[in-house]
Amino acid sequence: MQHVTRRALLLGGALALGAAGAGGPALADAAARGTDRDRTAERSAFVRLGDPAPFVDIGALAARTTMQDLVLVPENGWLFVSQAVAGSNDSSETTVINRVRVSDGVLLDSMQLVDGGHGLGFEVQLRSGQPWVWMTWHGSDDDVVRLRYVPGSYRYAEADDRLGLERIAFQHKEGRDREAVYHFDAAGQVAVERHFHFSAGAEATSETYYRRSVSALLTGSSTSRGSVTLPATPPTVQGFATVGDSLFRLVGATATNGVQDARDPMAIEQHSWTTGRLVAKRQYPDLARDGDARWKDGIIEPQGLGVRRTADGGISLLLGATTGGTGRREHQVLEIPTTGSA
Repeated sequence: MQHVTRRALLLGGALALGAAGAGGPALADAAARGTDRDRTAERSAFVRLGDPAPFVDIGALAARTTMQDLVLVPENGWLFVSQAVAGSNDSSETTVINRVRVSDGVLLDSMQLVDGGHGLGFEVQLRSGQPWVWMTWHGSDDDVVRLRYVPGSYRYAEADDRLGLERIAFQHKEGRDREAVYHFDAAGQVAVERHFHFSAGAEATSETYYRRSVSALLTGSSTSRGSVTLPATPPTVQGFATVGDSLFRLVGATATNGVQDARDPMAIEQHSWTTGRLVAKRQYPDLARDGDARWKDGIIEPQGLGVRRTADGGISLLLGATTGGTGRREHQVLEIPTTGSA
């Protein structure tokens, strides 16, 4: 097995190379060579994503609601998993962030952030051993904040005193609503923010991802390290992660009656931050099926994508899956190893 390094790209098993970028005959030779170099770099770093294997079952999570996202904190053997429950009014949701012990799937504790939002997209940063959560708090005019993880239930008005809430200095709102869209890259140095017009629903046909320095965000810098605009609805985006030059998206609609939507199947896409192209896509039609090749109640929803660094420096992807109907849901996290090299 060959593992991907920090500079390498990850690739789904079935290659689906995107179309070449636009450019006419008048394109300068130097620019053309630069484009060629970009594409050569894409191809030379390809590795493949393997088959999903169980990472941890989380039986203690609330059976009434699905997982939304996940973040692994290997230094402490913790997995943080978000869910959403009813908020203080009909138009709001409360974010629940659960701390799970990876070794046995035991739920250690939970933190509820009243009217925090849907829980899709958050990050956990260790500061002197204390976990701090980055997220967008919807009930605070969508402010991006950083706060201590402390078990209990909290409202925004009390979070300053009880959770040490800090409003991130740089706020990128673009005049429209957006989800709690922060994830760090595998090295923990770059924050990736996802912008999507959620209230537009199916009419929102694209979304944009930006890379920014974590340290610069805290000082208010607006400098971007690049952006990628991708199609959406379809596909239904369920999570995202960044490793080096690769932006991965977990996509796919909820499957019901044991059947996936052929127009929006479960898959992992790989996009290049350098070129903006879709360079690979692998579908996972049998994700989280049981021993009888079924999903509980015929239902599955993929939810959340994260990164795991192995002891030898390798990288694998972690993805969440919720099966079963309301009140009967089961949650598990699967690991997709990286294997091979082109």
